[in-house]
Amino acid sequence: MELSEGALNAIMNGAQIDTPIMQILGSKKISGAGDSERYRLLVSDGVHVNSFAMLATQLNDMIRNGDLADNTIVRIKRYITSVVPNSGKGEKRVMIILDVEVVASGADVGNRIGNPVSWTPESAAAPTAAPTPSSTPTPAPAPTPAPAPTPTPTPTPPARASNGPSTNGPSAAAPSHRPGPSPQKPAYNGGFGGGYGQNIRSPNKGMGGMELNADTHTHPIASVTPYQNKWVIKARCTMKTPKRSWSNSKGDGTLFSFDLTDESGEIRVTAFRDQCEKFFDMIEVGKVYMVSKATLKTANKRFTSLNNDYEINLNNDSLVVPVHEDDAALPQIKFNFSPLSDIENMEANVSVDVIGVVKSVGDVFTFVARTSNREMKKRDVTIVDKSNTAVNLTLWGEQAENFDASNQPVIAVKGGRVNEFSGAKSISIPGSALFQINPDMPEAHQLKGWFDDEGSAANFKSISNRVGGGSGGMDGALITLKEARNQNLGNGVKPDYYSCKASIIMIKTENAMYKACPGENCNKKVVDQHNGMWRCEKCNQEYHEYKPRLLLSLSVGDWSDHTWVTMFQENAELILGQTSQEMDQLLQTNPDAYQQVFQRATFKSFTFRMRAQVQTYNDEQKLKTTVYNVKKIDHKAYCASLLKQLKEFSGMGTVTN
Repeated sequence: MELSEGALNAIMNGAQIDTPIMQILGSKKISGAGDSERYRLLVSDGVHVNSFAMLATQLNDMIRNGDLADNTIVRIKRYITSVVPNSGKGEKRVMIILDVEVVASGADVGNRIGNPVSWTPESAAAPTAAPTPSSTPTPAPAPTPAPAPTPTPTPTPPARASNGPSTNGPSAAAPSHRPGPSPQKPAYNGGFGGGYGQNIRSPNKGMGGMELNADTHTHPIASVTPYQNKWVIKARCTMKTPKRSWSNSKGDGTLFSFDLTDESGEIRVTAFRDQCEKFFDMIEVGKVYMVSKATLKTANKRFTSLNNDYEINLNNDSLVVPVHEDDAALPQIKFNFSPLSDIENMEANVSVDVIGVVKSVGDVFTFVARTSNREMKKRDVTIVDKSNTAVNLTLWGEQAENFDASNQPVIAVKGGRVNEFSGAKSISIPGSALFQINPDMPEAHQLKGWFDDEGSAANFKSISNRVGGGSGGMDGALITLKEARNQNLGNGVKPDYYSCKASIIMIKTENAMYKACPGENCNKKVVDQHNGMWRCEKCNQEYHEYKPRLLLSLSVGDWSDHTWVTMFQENAELILGQTSQEMDQLLQTNPDAYQQVFQRATFKSFTFRMRAQVQTYNDEQKLKTTVYNVKKIDHKAYCASLLKQLKEFSGMGTVTN
């Protein structure tokens, strides 16, 4: 097997070589921040060997699987190069391999081909013409100079040699340059055809007055590090968060983030305070931007799933320039999907990308947030994948209300957050996450085909529905009250959640209602001023009316045990069959009818989702159990649950969730 001799010398001089054939002589994992992995390759063309080659992160599995073992011969189908600082020794050109095909395995080849020597910048003094695989290239003849009085354009040789950046591959066109003397280069160096170093055909001015012209070149995201003083990236915005406020000991302000993606990788960009106000309206998902003069810092992997060790913070000198001529070579979105089975071993609050088929959908649940007193809506959706794992995905707000689960769609999530409740794991979708239904991507089509053919009948291990844990939905396995007591649920540092089927034994009618503040997002108890006004101490305001709210203390029991629980507004209205306004009217006008409503609710059975936690009152610890959610019993689902338990106990089958 012959290699593309001379290809490395041409590439390292900026030439564009189509699909060169090279040999991998070694690989080394580069230590970096966070969990991201990068690999450096030692590549040979039979004449030279070069260690300034990087493997794009999406190809890391080829190293892990042994596809790029030592002595492997490969065809490099797509690559880019960039000129970067070389630790005080000037500059060096780095080759980033984006797509590669194995021609012969290292085991079959068995040894190094030829006697390659290390490539050095001196080797680039006389650039060669474009070589072809299995042949030794000949240097391109120097063009004949045109007569001085009437200069004419000089034809471009097959392999363009330069000190600037280059790229190859079908998706990226070479930058066009005017013949003759080159204009003065900008202070930064580097750039790529297609998504990298593409010349901007028309001048553009963005924030900060930066002008883009034919000499503006860009660096690939994967090559940018905090050790570079001058760089420009050109990439597509694939995600933008809402503007939000923050406050800490150092001050307060607003911020927003957006993700940029090019062919080599992706990176998170965050704007604070003045930069937030300056750039927020300009940034749009799907548009292409150039970014420069910003601060690169180590990425916090707890808040981003992007495969990059670094992230960008915009500062007062930062330039963000919209590129009005879209570049089709720039990818739309990059996902780094993790199998659902991996979620079980992930830490809480880490960011993750997942894809799965919808197996089941819960109802929309409305509740009032403790911290903000705002009414919120959520829905739990169970997704599955080929790892035979099921996990709950929590949707919020309009996303929860409008979700359509018909035909069991595929869901892809970028930047989901791992939640944990007493060992049970679920995934929540924060405002910064990207959520797609039936995305047009190979992973989605393969997953849907698998589910339709065999996956729908598979047995799945649920990592969300655990006794003593869960996301607060109603899909958890039912346990008895005695089991909850024996397992000491609620006695840990964090609250425990469990589901049970129980009957109402008694409801305390005394103080079952209270008069609450009618102000928006406030449920604080108001004080009668005895002048027709009601005062809220929290809002520091008086009102002409109050808002009646239910707060019940009731005893519930099943065949094994009983317990006292607290129940709030929406859940109380469900078991009583009356609204709080109707109950307040009865209390004022017909106390007997008011009492009868509570009596009618006793001895009725429901499915309860409980939240148990030990709390301290007057230096004494007590277990407080609150009804997190309540539902009328779905007898069909309840019987199915009992059948599953019978099969498990008898060994007749495997429990699936």
